[in-house]
This record gives sequence, C-alpha cells and structure tokens, in this order.
Amino acid sequence: MAKVKTRYVCSNCGAATLKYQGKCFECNSWGTLVEEIVAEEKPSRKNGSSLAASSGGTGLRSLPQRLPDISALKEERLTTGIGEFDRVLGGGLMAASVILIGGEPGIGKSTLMLQI
Repeated sequence: MAKVKTRYVCSNCGAATLKYQGKCFECNSWGTLVEEIVAEEKPSRKNGSSLAASSGGTGLRSLPQRLPDISALKEERLTTGIGEFDRVLGGGLMAASVILIGGEPGIGKSTLMLQI
C-alpha cells in the first residue's frame, strides 16, 4: 500500500523540504514553497526487486565473497625500532594515520614517545 507524504517544493529554484518554512533556504525567497503530495510505495521482497529499489534503482548488487578471495592492499609501514611497539601497531607506523596513546599518569607515555 502506498504511503502518502507531503513535501514543499520551491517554485523559484525547485528545492524540496519536508516542512513548510515560509522561506526557501536554497534561494532565500519568501512565499515560494508549494505543497506537493507524493505517494511512496514500499519495495516488495516477493519478486526480489528490493535490492535494486533500495540501491537507488541502479540494480547494482553487492555479492558476498569468501575471505580468502579478498585481496588486502599492502601498505608500507615505517618501523620505529621498538619491536614490541611496532607489533602493537601491526608492523609500524602508517602514513597519514593518528595514534592515541593513553594511560594513567606516570606510566611512561612521554618517555615512550621520546624514545620513538
């Protein structure tokens, strides 16, 4: 069953909004919003068209893949020279990444960063 929704469309620029605001916030003109009633249908799952409808009507589907078939991109890591720290980071530092070092006061966060 179709669900009836109301939207307001600016007669000046064509921008649409769900609530009447008096002013179009796209073109800043007053009194140009016109009420428009839209019937919206739910996609049916019986005929298998729900995936195509939910993806914008393009019909593109994402199929499941087996984990061994997925190839991971190999990214270069910069080793710090501290083996345990590199192991925790997955092999070293990565370019354009951020690492948050946290812990209780006095456990050596600043000392560790100075060593790196």
